[in-house]
Amino acid sequence: MTAGQLKYIFPFFWQSISNSYTQVFFAKNKWMGLLLIAVSFFDLNAGLSGLLAVLIANTAAYLIGLNRHQIV
Repeated sequence: MTAGQLKYIFPFFWQSISNSYTQVFFAKNKWMGLLLIAVSFFDLNAGLSGLLAVLIANTAAYLIGLNRHQIV
């Protein structure tokens, strides 16, 4: 699988990760998402667990057939 194909399969990968963190606070600001990701990594186990949970949730949404552009 090439990078171009991956970009088509999940076009907004990084944005969806950032937005997943901000949804906890009912916000849609990418800078707040990046801040929350950074803060969650103050405790390495919490940061990795949160990131893994987001990756699993976004992958599951893709696999069950949700619109790729709406997973963001």
